[in-house]
Amino acid sequence: MESLVAIAKSAAVTAAIEKSIEKAYDFISSKYQLNRTDNSKSQTFRKQYIKYCVDLLSVKTLASPNETIFINDIYVPLNLRGIKSFSVLVTDDVTLDLEERTVFIKGLAGQGKSTLLRKLIANNAIKNNRFPLFYELKNYKGGTLESQIAEKLTRSGLTIDEETVQIVLKDSEVKVYLDAFDETPTQFREELVEEIRKIIAKYNCNLVVTTRPDTELDSVTQGHIYEVCELNEDQIFSIIKKTASDTQKADELIQALSRTHLHKQSDSVLKSPILVVLFCISYNLGEEIPSTLSQFYENIFETIFFRHDNLKGRVNRTRHWNDNRRIYRQVFEGLCFFTQKMRGSSFTRLHLTEGLSKALLYVNEDEKLSDRILDELSGITNLIIEDGFNEYRFVHKSVQEFFTASFVRFLGSNEKSIFYKSCWQSHQHYSTFNNTLFFLEDLDYYAHAEYYLLPTVRAVFGEQNFDLSHNLHIPDSVLSLFLDQTVKAKVSRVKGSSSGRQSTYSEYQGPRFEKSADMAESYTRLFNMANSVLDLGMSEFSLALLVVEKGRRGIDGFHISTLGELLKAADASTDVASSAIAQAAAVLFARKYTSALSKVQKRSSLVSDGNLLGL
Repeated sequence: MESLVAIAKSAAVTAAIEKSIEKAYDFISSKYQLNRTDNSKSQTFRKQYIKYCVDLLSVKTLASPNETIFINDIYVPLNLRGIKSFSVLVTDDVTLDLEERTVFIKGLAGQGKSTLLRKLIANNAIKNNRFPLFYELKNYKGGTLESQIAEKLTRSGLTIDEETVQIVLKDSEVKVYLDAFDETPTQFREELVEEIRKIIAKYNCNLVVTTRPDTELDSVTQGHIYEVCELNEDQIFSIIKKTASDTQKADELIQALSRTHLHKQSDSVLKSPILVVLFCISYNLGEEIPSTLSQFYENIFETIFFRHDNLKGRVNRTRHWNDNRRIYRQVFEGLCFFTQKMRGSSFTRLHLTEGLSKALLYVNEDEKLSDRILDELSGITNLIIEDGFNEYRFVHKSVQEFFTASFVRFLGSNEKSIFYKSCWQSHQHYSTFNNTLFFLEDLDYYAHAEYYLLPTVRAVFGEQNFDLSHNLHIPDSVLSLFLDQTVKAKVSRVKGSSSGRQSTYSEYQGPRFEKSADMAESYTRLFNMANSVLDLGMSEFSLALLVVEKGRRGIDGFHISTLGELLKAADASTDVASSAIAQAAAVLFARKYTSALSKVQKRSSLVSDGNLLGL
C-alpha cells in the first residue's frame, strides 16, 4: 500500500510540474512571440520541451543504474552554508531566488550537487513558474554559452537557434541551471568563466551554477555562494531508508552503523550522499565498516564485481579471466587513468575502447580484447553505464578519480614523479587530476608529499623550511605577479522612462590572474584565495568608479586596470596585498606543508643511514 501511495504521490507531483512548465513556456512564448510563423511547429516544440524538462527530473543512481527514478523519490533535504549570506535547508519550498539573481553552489565529490540542482528545478516549477533552461557544462566546447545551449537543445530534438536563446535570457522570469563547471574540459574553462560573467552582466535571467571548490570559477565575484554541508545523522539515516532494498535491510544497516565507533551522532565517516549509497550497496552484516574515504572506494570494485554482481542477486557469468580479480582491477584502474586524461565526463564507445586498449597494453594483455572487456566491465559491475545512444559514463566521477589514484600509486618511481610534476607545473593538469590528488594524499602519502606538495609550495615561496603561517616572506616576484592581476569595471547611467531620473549601475570584476596557464598551479589557487580575503576598504561601486576613471578602455564598455594601479589610485599600501597572500598561504599550505616536510625528512634520514632496513 505504501508503495502505491508513493507512486500516486510522485505522479501527482510530476503532473503539477508539467502543468507549471506549460504555463511558464506559454508565458515566455507569448511575450516574445516565439515560433509565431508556424503554429504546428510551435505546438510540437512546446510538447517536446515540456517532456524534456520533466525527463530531467528522473535520474539514474549508483543503487539503480538500470532505471530512472523521480528526483523527489530519492532526494533528502541538504543543508547549504551561505558564504556572506544566510544558510538554508533545501526542502520542497526552497528555490534560491535572490535579489542578486546569481547563485553558485560549491560541493566536494559525491555531495549531491547535481541531484540538488534538479531538486531546485522541480521546486522552481511548482512554486515560481519560472521558465527553466538546463545545461550540463561538460558539453561546453567553446564559443558563446547561448550558442552551446541552443546546440545542445537542438541535438536533444528541440530545434532552437542562438538568437532565440538570447531573447529568452533577457527575461527575469527565466531561470538558467548550469551543472558541474568542474566537468568542463579544462582547455575551455577560462573561456567559460568569461561567458558566465557575460550572462550575469548582460541578461536579466536568474542563474544557478554548481561546481566543486577550487576551480577557475572562484575568480567570479558576483552572486551568492553556498557550500554543501556534510550530512548529519538524520540525513544519513534518511538516505539509507531511500536506498536500501526494503525496510528490514534499512533497519539492519542503520543498526550496524549505529554500533560502530566510526559513526557518532555529531561525526560520521559517511559525510556525503555517495558514501552512504556505497555503504548501502556494498556492506554485508558482520563486516567492519571502513574508517576512511579511500577504504570505501577501495572495497567497492571487489564488492560489486565479485559479490553483488548488478544488485539483482548472484548470477553465474562467463568472464574472460574468470575470477582473476587482480587483472580486472588493474585493467579498470588503467581505463580510469587513460579516460581521465581525455578530460571528459562522458565517452563514446570508441573513446572507451581506446582507453581500454592502452590499459590492456600496460598490463601486457591483448589490446584486441578491449570490446569484450568493456562489455564485461560495464555489464557486470555497473561502474560504467550506458547513458543514451553511444554515450557512456562512470556511475560517479569520484569512482573514476579514485581508481586513477590507485593506478598512479603503483606506477614506477620515475613515471610517478613525472605525473606529480606535471600536476604542480601545469594548472590544466592540476584541474584534470585535482580530486585524484586528494585521494593520493591518503593512498600514496610520501610520494605525494615529495613529488607534489613540497615542490608546488616551493615553486611560489622557495626553500622556506619554517611554519608558513608565521613570519612568511612574500617574494617580490610573487607580489609583483599578484599586483599585475587584471581588474575590470564599467559604470552606466540610465534615465528612467517614466520618472526621468537618472540611475547609475556599476559592475566590478576582479582581480583575475591571467598568467595561470604559464605558472605552477599553486599560484592560481593562492591568488584566488588571496583575492577572496583582500580588503581594500571600499565598496565595489567605489572601486568600479576608480577603475573607470583611472583605467584603460577595453571592450563591451569595460575599463581595465591592474590591481597594483587600483591600489595606487585608492591610496592603499601594497601591504594589504602581502597580507592577503600570507593569509591564503596559511589556509592552503601551512599545516600540510610543515607536516609533510617533517615526515619526509625523518623518513629520508632513517633510510639513508641504512639502520632501519638493516643494511
